[in-house]
Amino acid sequence: ILLARHLGPQDYGLFYAVFNVVIFFLFFRDLGLGQALVRYVSAFKAENKFNEIKTTIVTIFLIQLPSSLIMAGIFFFLAPFLASAYFKDPRAELMLQLLTLYIIFSILFITLKSTFLGLQKSFAFASFDFSKNLLVLLFVALLFYFGFTVLAPVIAYVLVCLALFLLYLPFLLRAFPFFAYQVGNIRTMATQTVAFGLPVFFSSIGGRIIGYTDTLFLTYFRPLQEVGIYNAVLPSAMIFVDIGTSLGLVIFPLTAELAMKKDTSRLSVGFELVHRYFLAGILPLMVILILFSEIFLSVFFGTAYAAGTAAFRILLLGVFALVIGSINGSIITGLGQPKEITKIYIVAALLNIVVNMLLIPPLGITRAAVTTFASYLYIFIRSTSVTCQQLQTEFPGRSWLKIGFAGSGFAALAYALPKLLAFPWFVELPLSLLIALPVYFWLCCALKIFQLPEIKRYAQLVFKQE
Repeated sequence: ILLARHLGPQDYGLFYAVFNVVIFFLFFRDLGLGQALVRYVSAFKAENKFNEIKTTIVTIFLIQLPSSLIMAGIFFFLAPFLASAYFKDPRAELMLQLLTLYIIFSILFITLKSTFLGLQKSFAFASFDFSKNLLVLLFVALLFYFGFTVLAPVIAYVLVCLALFLLYLPFLLRAFPFFAYQVGNIRTMATQTVAFGLPVFFSSIGGRIIGYTDTLFLTYFRPLQEVGIYNAVLPSAMIFVDIGTSLGLVIFPLTAELAMKKDTSRLSVGFELVHRYFLAGILPLMVILILFSEIFLSVFFGTAYAAGTAAFRILLLGVFALVIGSINGSIITGLGQPKEITKIYIVAALLNIVVNMLLIPPLGITRAAVTTFASYLYIFIRSTSVTCQQLQTEFPGRSWLKIGFAGSGFAALAYALPKLLAFPWFVELPLSLLIALPVYFWLCCALKIFQLPEIKRYAQLVFKQE
């Protein structure tokens, strides 16, 4: 919001165009080694093999340092060409060259973060992203104050790498006296960590491609102003994916445990409950955001970003599908079938690339949103189908239709009420919710989407657990 309002769509688009290119290729540097670091540090900690912990940290750092230097060198020397041929803005040259420092220094805080997770230092790990975002915000605000414009976020991201390393290194040395232990066989450790990391890396490629190709194509084919608008609406919509991710973190170990016990009946019941209650639970929020999306973008980002209203609405529908798809993915992985999720995401990524190539050049951000929606819809439907096959349960199409009918009633009422009321939007919105939500709940109960005895029974179980 700070960047969008201070820079405007053109410069905001330039920053995110340059930054997303760098971040996209940084993914290929990782090779799944972050997850490998977590896995091996955790395992060696359980066995009190502290020399091996240090060996793991040093090995992964030494693998990623040369690749980072090579990548930074390529970006540095190609910066003039990319600025003129791809970004079509000479300012992109200096931005890219500065971000090569981010490529190199980011290894420091990424290694620290993964090590904290492997050592099970939950607070340090959990605070990492918050600290990073807070420091970037403070650096950007300070640089804006001193007159910097589009270079402000670039410099902020470079500074945050060093700041995080200096801030968290004392905590790491307190949790793990790094210099008290010896480095073992780096070659053997490199073989083990790469063998573990590569499958994880390949399973993540699809999601990374879907998340970044829209901006990559928009940067080349469309004006930077459209890139800026799109990078305001996409992160705003993607916030809701965190809901599914959080629930998936809980579902994954439960699914794995029940699968080990071959308790497919409870797995099937859980799958049906998640689809029914979770879909119905988040639908009203999605509907309200879709109906009031123009107001949302104007209030938070500025009136210039209201041009992305149509794209925002389409992306919200896609994210609604992806949230359930990500939960399905946790279930499928918990059932011991991670390759199925990899296949789904790779097909969705290929679909995204092909449709982007066909639609973005002539049609811009709305069609970019359509391609992302199509990819997420495929993930939703296909992952649901695979989950049903694995659990040998009925496809929840009938439940979806009921939820869709109740949601349509809620949407119609929430849309019509503001038309009848002559109040400002900040009065109309709560009044619409006050009337439409009880009607929606009644429809859900009437259609047996929500079942009060069922809700009461599970609520008692929750409170009993507490």
